[in-house]
Amino acid sequence: MKLFKRDTRSQYRAKAKDFSPIQFNLVLPGRELLPGAIVNTSMNGAAIAFDPQRFPHLALNERVKLQLEMPQFKKIIMVDATLKHLKNANNNIICRFQFADPSSLAKNIDISLMSYFNRREAFRVKPDINEPIEVDVEWNDGSTQGRVIDISLTGMGLGIKPELPEIPVNSEPFTLSFELPVSEKVLMIVGTTVNPRPSGKIMLYGIKYEWSKTENSYHQESMIKDYVIYRQREIIRRIKEE
Repeated sequence: MKLFKRDTRSQYRAKAKDFSPIQFNLVLPGRELLPGAIVNTSMNGAAIAFDPQRFPHLALNERVKLQLEMPQFKKIIMVDATLKHLKNANNNIICRFQFADPSSLAKNIDISLMSYFNRREAFRVKPDINEPIEVDVEWNDGSTQGRVIDISLTGMGLGIKPELPEIPVNSEPFTLSFELPVSEKVLMIVGTTVNPRPSGKIMLYGIKYEWSKTENSYHQESMIKDYVIYRQREIIRRIKEE
């Protein structure tokens, strides 16, 4: 699916800049840090994916320390947490941690980052500008094409150029078809629009996945989770190299 010419990529470049607003690291013995990729967060805890080759042996209900980095503010917070659940999934170890003192965490987080912790939030990532994700959108009597601005386990921001058909407001559920850079399989997900609005030279649509109406939803959700983790690790690596 090559729907966009290379010379139009600049319309999306500013939207796709690498950026990680928050980063959790697991503090290992000797104060070594093991970077994690966030699956979701809330004020009470977080689900975080780690590299299994470096992950230590931890027992359920074991107390750990997490280092919360906020690169934008050059700020670090140490967070006491308890391991409540652990599983192996697609070459990752995914842990669910419960924070020991959410009120203290809330006092130390910049207000602009509170939206990541106010509820169980699916973490969003932006695609690499060199690996754009192009999407076919089809509904009952029409279709259009767009490009992913950001993506999470619950939805995506989809940019559509002004010369292309718009997705009808308050439309019935439509089908999104796209490939992720980490997989050659085509995903086909049912979605609905949320808060369409102009954004620079594109029309930006918030897309909410309708997993209950999507066939093979578990495997497609797993593919998106793998991509979100992959992109977080790439972004973290690049930030630390700067």
